[in-house]
Amino acid sequence: MEIPIRIALTTRFPAPGTAGVSDMAVVVTDPASLGRALQKRRKTLGLRQEDVALQSGISRPTLMAIEAGKETAQIGIVLQVCRDLGLRLVLGAD
Repeated sequence: MEIPIRIALTTRFPAPGTAGVSDMAVVVTDPASLGRALQKRRKTLGLRQEDVALQSGISRPTLMAIEAGKETAQIGIVLQVCRDLGLRLVLGAD
């Protein structure tokens, strides 16, 4: 039996020009929705793919693939990108 799991992304620090902590919470249901959420956060922070890739220690094509919803992205790399964007993953069951 498969148990559905919800993943929520929440921010650890606010985007530039915002007061207080942003309450961005996104329910991630698949790699594509995770990629879209990461891309949205990166753009909210005003960062280029090159900036995030350099900070995370990965190549720009790798970040592009993650943002495009690559299903075989390594979880450690995805978690590093989340940390570098000030996001944390929160797991919960439906």
